[in-house]
Amino acid sequence: MSLSHGWSFYTNFLGRREYRHKTLSQQMSDPYKRIFVMHLTVIFGGFIVLLLETPLPALLLLILLKIYADARAHRHQHTDTAADPG
Repeated sequence: MSLSHGWSFYTNFLGRREYRHKTLSQQMSDPYKRIFVMHLTVIFGGFIVLLLETPLPALLLLILLKIYADARAHRHQHTDTAADPG
């Protein structure tokens, strides 16, 4: 995971100069969309753990939603800046 984020930072943010198209405020708020999904998963996952008395379904839910949210956010973030030659 760290390698993929590092590679994306190097190739997209620095290499393609994505930082030119975003304000500091936008850059600071971008991660919170994904963190919001994680918080909801923890809250609802806690209820699942209480009902089923096992953490496995909550863990699987967290993993699947986190992968989906990260992939969607990454794709959305990089298609916006690629379309703007700037």
